[in-house]
Amino acid sequence: MLKAIEPAKRLRLVMLDACRDNPFAKTMKRTVASRSIGRGLAKIEPTVSDTLIAFAAKAGSVALDGDNSNSPFTTALLEHIATPGVDLRIAFGRVRDSVLTTTDRKQEPYVYGSLGGNTVAIVDAPAATAKVAAGAPPAAQVASTDPTAGPRAITVAPAPAPSSNEIAEAWRAVSTTTSPTVLEAFVRRFGDSIYGDLARARLQDLKASETKIAAKPDERSLHPAPNVTAPVASSSPAVATAAANGYLGCFRDQGKRDLDGYTFYDGKMTTQLCVSTCRDKGFSHAGTQYAGHCFCGNKYGSAGTATNCDTKCTGNRDEICGGTWANSIYKVN
Repeated sequence: MLKAIEPAKRLRLVMLDACRDNPFAKTMKRTVASRSIGRGLAKIEPTVSDTLIAFAAKAGSVALDGDNSNSPFTTALLEHIATPGVDLRIAFGRVRDSVLTTTDRKQEPYVYGSLGGNTVAIVDAPAATAKVAAGAPPAAQVASTDPTAGPRAITVAPAPAPSSNEIAEAWRAVSTTTSPTVLEAFVRRFGDSIYGDLARARLQDLKASETKIAAKPDERSLHPAPNVTAPVASSSPAVATAAANGYLGCFRDQGKRDLDGYTFYDGKMTTQLCVSTCRDKGFSHAGTQYAGHCFCGNKYGSAGTATNCDTKCTGNRDEICGGTWANSIYKVN
């Protein structure tokens, strides 16, 4: 990724919303004794100037998925990163504070790299705001020191129009975003350019996509009662009976979660804990994933089936709780 962004001139920015622990570290150390095994994504100091690398969590720790469709880190990014006129370093500081608060101080984002002394913002401040922030004009200073003087009009010179290269750079930074907020901010700033038209078209596509997802038919028409065997790691009759109750199969997950109603992590996760929680929350389906995660929702299967539901549950090693980006899906009775 660092190699790919080297041609950029004003700013090189990488944001990684991923865990920084290595869940296979212990196994790898046992099987590859002659090599040093790290704990995951480690600290990276950029070798090129004007580069920032933002991690969702500090080295060796987990980035939480959160209870909503976006993770705490992504939610904070969408809220702060495109604030007009706010320097990226301040924006990432606000992202850090927001994530610490949301996760009860369990997750702390980290940023590596450095920028120069000028303000570097994803979205520039409005012209009038930038002018006033730089210093009040002389008329305002005289009015504040001379109580006998009447009010004077303050004239703010319009900011120079951005160059075509600056607009093109800004568009490259946001062209792949899925955030309507970021695109709307771009349209407000560069709406008169050809890239403004592209941003408006992408906004329409995103809204059309959201409408299409909302209008999808009930999952029962997509997945008629499958006849599958629940994933179990042992032949225990009690475990097999509990797991088989309502098991629908192994399905892929994605960034926009397949089951997007409610999610949580538990170090003692079992199939029954996930299913009963989703039932209590009023959802029709439950999915266990990657040993300790549970997802609830009313629709599933948008990303298709998977074959890698092979991870043992954290709370019952005789049960399978999904896999990497794969849900073991159950019908909640």
